[in-house]
Amino acid sequence: MMTSASLDILARIFLGLSMTYFVATISEVVWHRHVYHASSRTRRFWARYPRYFDYFLRHHYRHTIVHHALTFRVDHITQFKDLEAKKEIDLIVAPKNDKLIHRDGYGLYSSISSGLSSLITFNITVAPIIPILYWIAGPWVLVGGVPILILSPMLTMLIHPFLHQHHETPAPNPSLFFKVLMRTWYFKRLWRHHFVHHKFPNSNFNLLLGGDHLLGTYRRPDEKDLTDMAAFGMPFERANIN
Repeated sequence: MMTSASLDILARIFLGLSMTYFVATISEVVWHRHVYHASSRTRRFWARYPRYFDYFLRHHYRHTIVHHALTFRVDHITQFKDLEAKKEIDLIVAPKNDKLIHRDGYGLYSSISSGLSSLITFNITVAPIIPILYWIAGPWVLVGGVPILILSPMLTMLIHPFLHQHHETPAPNPSLFFKVLMRTWYFKRLWRHHFVHHKFPNSNFNLLLGGDHLLGTYRRPDEKDLTDMAAFGMPFERANIN
């Protein structure tokens, strides 16, 4: 039987988890939308002060230009049409002299070095909630809140590559953990969410689901989207898609 003390601890853990997740999912949309998919006006401003904004410009180039425009042009699961297409892309990105483009699989995942960088950058806007919650509710909030700080970078490093694979026949074959993960409601929802993002880059920015709904950037898949998803092994019932 749960004691009042145990319930109090659980409540504090839940507070830390829910509030940190709330801030993190909102921050992910803001970062993804206004840095990775920054407007031309914003990029022109950044270009005037490269000493301060080169970091943002490089993130935009790796994501919008390389990941969205140069790769996955055939379909959602084909990163390169063939080796010749890959060579052409290498020639296009060569003048940037950005080693992380190749190290991060042309935007498909984050290497350890860039993942650590993203961990720091992303959490600049998220981490301040932790001491605030600690001040309000004490140390138990850390149990729920701190793990959220690494969740978004981990989704990019580990989960994002599987969002660009055939759902029924992924390659390379995932581990048992990922085979189980790919059958969960969250992964299926995320797969559909990200599929729509690649068709309509000004929507569905989250890998931590939630922020798009809160900020009005969520786009529901239409009938054409659902048909295209089915071709890549994503099972669903149309009545349950929202």
